[in-house]
Amino acid sequence: MRFRHYFVVQDSAGNAVDGASVSVYLAGTNTPAVVYPTRTSSQGTSTVPQLYSRENGSVVFWLDSNDYNYGQLFDIVVQKGTFSWTLNDVEIIVWDVVNASRLGGYDSSYYLNRANHTGTQPPSTISPQGHGSGLNADTLDGFHASQTPAPNTILPLNANGRIYNYVAYGSLAFDPPDFTISNGTEYFVGSVSITTPSWSPSGAWKVIFVVTSNFHSEGAGINNFQYLVKFGTTVIGGTFWFWNASGANYTIGVSDTFIMPDLGNGVSQSYDFYVFQGGGNANAVFEWMKVNWYLIPA
Repeated sequence: MRFRHYFVVQDSAGNAVDGASVSVYLAGTNTPAVVYPTRTSSQGTSTVPQLYSRENGSVVFWLDSNDYNYGQLFDIVVQKGTFSWTLNDVEIIVWDVVNASRLGGYDSSYYLNRANHTGTQPPSTISPQGHGSGLNADTLDGFHASQTPAPNTILPLNANGRIYNYVAYGSLAFDPPDFTISNGTEYFVGSVSITTPSWSPSGAWKVIFVVTSNFHSEGAGINNFQYLVKFGTTVIGGTFWFWNASGANYTIGVSDTFIMPDLGNGVSQSYDFYVFQGGGNANAVFEWMKVNWYLIPA
């Protein structure tokens, strides 16, 4: 990568000095630096002076990070007749993403290989063993990084280093043979079983279901569809009314979200899903149901 350096040569009265010779050296030495006249120049020059100030006193040149490492400083000597001044320890090649691959004379692969190098010393000969040895650097309080620690001690993080905004989720699809729903009759579709993790900040988990189904209506009239979610003695439902004015068969997509009572840590619960037509005079045929479920720390 090329790095641009710019300055203006002026005399003590502030007047621009044109045609002044500009020599660039490695700082503290008499070794000329390789200077490029433009960003895209294919060849640089190390013969001093490498360039001259322009009519307006300006000086522009480029250095290449392939020639010098980050941290290399430069001395710049400007002369014209009896006029002369020197800039010492000028920083031109600055730290950036490109130069991050060259540090201390080595590129990134050198440091990566060192980081991955396990050495030749058997782990059993390292003293002390256990805490402080570096042999168990991937554990904390006796827990491996992939394990869940005790409640209210350390919250495990996801792959991005963040606490989970939802910890578990899943999806189940139920596609029984199509059947006609009669008024006042419940029809079992399927069950979802959920087991909560053994920890949460509050000791409880919120269970959320997003339920989607397809029905089709046959003949003119009204449909009153309901979802029913049952667990234990609790029933939670949602109701949807549809009016089929034309009498033509058409498909109805129904979706609803259910927030269930919280569950504690390490609890298993089964939920049964039903469809129900609570009223109406049009025939309704059930096609399929999909249940997406989510667990969120309460």
